[in-house]
Amino acid sequence: MYSTPQMGSQVPLFFKPAAAREKPQKRELTPEEHEEIQFAFESMDYEKTGGVTPSQLKIALRAMGFPVKKADVREMLRRHGEEEDVERLAFSTFKRIVADKLADRTPQEDMQRAFQLFDVHGMGKLDLASLRKVVKSLGLDIQQEELQNMIDEFDLDKDGMISQAEFVSMLTSDD
Repeated sequence: MYSTPQMGSQVPLFFKPAAAREKPQKRELTPEEHEEIQFAFESMDYEKTGGVTPSQLKIALRAMGFPVKKADVREMLRRHGEEEDVERLAFSTFKRIVADKLADRTPQEDMQRAFQLFDVHGMGKLDLASLRKVVKSLGLDIQQEELQNMIDEFDLDKDGMISQAEFVSMLTSDD
């Protein structure tokens, strides 16, 4: 509720003019996210032309975990002052669009995405084999015993696997 001078009383928020509504403050990007944007642009601009196509923007966003469609990309271009049929996007436009998407992503969404990457069997739970496969694919040298200890420590329901909730607990643990 808020007050209006002419009414002098409280009115529901949905009557509040759009321009007067507070927009949620977007978070600042981390240095790693800025590097991720730069890397994505350079990866898409493999011919080193200084620009990428809207299709390449869509590919980069999908690679970053945003399930965007062609129509979504057109809408993002419009919102950022670009024509729908623009052939190439400069780094500055690419960066603004990707930064907006990253700034809207919550830590909870990041953890959910990470869990899905680890859940190589699509079971909704991580077992020892899944963890070994991910560790190996990342080129990490973590012994099976240490992986089992991780499962044992964070497996709250003692089913021998890590659920998504247990995974989030593991990532947010202070230990």
